[in-house]
Amino acid sequence: FVFCLALICILIGDLNVVSSLLSNFFVASYALINFSSFHASITKSPGWRPSFKYFNPWLSLFGTFLCLSVMFLMDWKTAILTFVIICILYMWIHYRKPEANWGSSTQAAVFVNALKSVQTLTDTPEHVKNFRPKLLVLSGNP
Repeated sequence: FVFCLALICILIGDLNVVSSLLSNFFVASYALINFSSFHASITKSPGWRPSFKYFNPWLSLFGTFLCLSVMFLMDWKTAILTFVIICILYMWIHYRKPEANWGSSTQAAVFVNALKSVQTLTDTPEHVKNFRPKLLVLSGNP
């Protein structure tokens, strides 16, 4: 795969096109890192504890949009090509379903939403029409 990618870059022959594409990939990686830190902060993921004193998740989101705008300001054609390639890579990884579990922040968001829903459920008064028995059954080794 890497050989084919290098061969395509050599066959293009124009260094300005290749450098624009590489710059867009670097800026796209910065945008994805900024969005990842924003999403991990918003979902209150327990594994995400930034120790930087001046960290602000909204600044990370602003950095994401700034990187995206810089991508289009550099060259809109290569920015669209970069988006297409990133989407293809994402779909390929999603299709392959690797065995590695990196602990997605969307899983953390689902957990936090479920926890908040259960906590709000305990605050609602019970009524005869929507009564459900609440049993906690522990079975087997934890």
